[in-house]
Amino acid sequence: MNIQLLYGAQQSPWGGVNSFFRNFQKYAARDDRIALVDSPCKADIILTAGNYVGPGKQLSWKHLWWLSKWRGVAWPSDYSSSLNPHRGKIVFRVDGLRKVYTGCWNSSDKRLIRNLEFADNVVFQSKFSKETFDNLGVQVPSSQLVINNGADEEVFFPEKSRKAPIGKDLVLISNSWSTNSFKGFRDIATISDHEGTRVLHIGRWPEGVYRGNVTQLGVMDASEIASVLRQGDFFFFPSKNEACPNVLFEALACALPVIYLQSGGNPEICGYGKFGIPFEEKAFGDGQFHQLLSQAREMRDEIRGNIIEDLSRFTFRRCFKEYLTCFESLSV
Repeated sequence: MNIQLLYGAQQSPWGGVNSFFRNFQKYAARDDRIALVDSPCKADIILTAGNYVGPGKQLSWKHLWWLSKWRGVAWPSDYSSSLNPHRGKIVFRVDGLRKVYTGCWNSSDKRLIRNLEFADNVVFQSKFSKETFDNLGVQVPSSQLVINNGADEEVFFPEKSRKAPIGKDLVLISNSWSTNSFKGFRDIATISDHEGTRVLHIGRWPEGVYRGNVTQLGVMDASEIASVLRQGDFFFFPSKNEACPNVLFEALACALPVIYLQSGGNPEICGYGKFGIPFEEKAFGDGQFHQLLSQAREMRDEIRGNIIEDLSRFTFRRCFKEYLTCFESLSV
């Protein structure tokens, strides 16, 4: 099977979409059943993010129109060539809509919705993501399914030795490439001021936002991130309305339990409490930190055991296998 990835991933950190395509390229290169091609003329499957062809690079409606109609010529040359009888299927890997994430429609949403008319199949990253499209009345092809993300298990894996007992401070890890306010930076700072906690933040932090006692580690590569995750007691994730955050899979693949906001795709990924401890947004207003952190100390080892028993569900190997099953069904 020939697959074209219509997204140029970077090796440097650039969010979840970039991580997915970088990992897919890595795993595909090792699989004898498929070949990655650079031309739609040779592709059985064209996999796209739907609205971008790379970090910060927009995918235009015109480009997709050409892919859906003219498979036998190189863009944008001779249109006089005949239509390519070998028409590969266009598969959209769809994240969440910014409308749900920020409350406002933006150009990225509008471009994605317009581009969806060219999709032969849509892969949603979570049930939450699919439900938001349905609830907002966005038209998508009838051929659709849900495949959760996954973390590269060659990088993100649990420490081999037995986890040390919790010390004086409960070590919480947070991680965000984006500086969007919906990531919950103020909540991260607030919990860092609580006695008995130590918060390490990976990635970027917005200018002018209170930092509390958060230790800022800055942007790191994947192996460095994994090393920090293995040092934590819990991953702290107060982000709102995210479809399927990759950072959760990276934490869980390292067997790091999650304290997560009951919002978006977070509960689905965290097994509805099996792999973490949920909290409501009002917990920050009601000062329920004592109860939450006390619960975390009591349940860390139990939750970690649950994660290890089901570790494969958080791996990119599982994710990759599900995509190939999808592609095989489309190419028959």
